[in-house]
Amino acid sequence: MFKLIFFGILLYVLYKIVFEIVVPVSTVATQMKKQVEEMRKQQANAQQQAYTTNHTSAATAQTTAAHQQKTNTASNSDEYIDFEEVK
Repeated sequence: MFKLIFFGILLYVLYKIVFEIVVPVSTVATQMKKQVEEMRKQQANAQQQAYTTNHTSAATAQTTAAHQQKTNTASNSDEYIDFEEVK
């Protein structure tokens, strides 16, 4: 009779340990893995967008700078005024 009560209490304690500690911890671990993976994906997307934006703006800036330089060269030769010394 004592063995039966002892095994019943032991099974109850094991049941409580498993369903109040082990299961919630594994659930939280699974949720954390999903959140970490989602954050990695978001960060990768943000880096990709930043790379694309920087590449596009750099190419645009180079094109604009070359165009301005050509325009300035043409403008400088047209607008040149001889220097006259004033006494």
